[in-house]
Amino acid sequence: MDFIDLHTHTCYSDGTSTVENSLKCADKLELSLFSVTDHNTVDAYDEIDSLRYLFRGDILPGVELSTVFYGEVIEVLGYGINIVE
Repeated sequence: MDFIDLHTHTCYSDGTSTVENSLKCADKLELSLFSVTDHNTVDAYDEIDSLRYLFRGDILPGVELSTVFYGEVIEVLGYGINIVE
């Protein structure tokens, strides 16, 4: 059975974990698929690129975007995004 986690946050938004610790934990849990979905930023992916060796599974680039829908603030998860500088 494969285990995945597609909704995690790092210290780049409201999480408390560093990118390094997040990757190490995902690897320790033997996740097959992992995504960092920080709020309104993909800055963690700069570090993920350099620390990729810490996690043996697949990484799906993601982000959690805040927006307003009918006057209410909602958050939308986006996956498979192309992260460019």
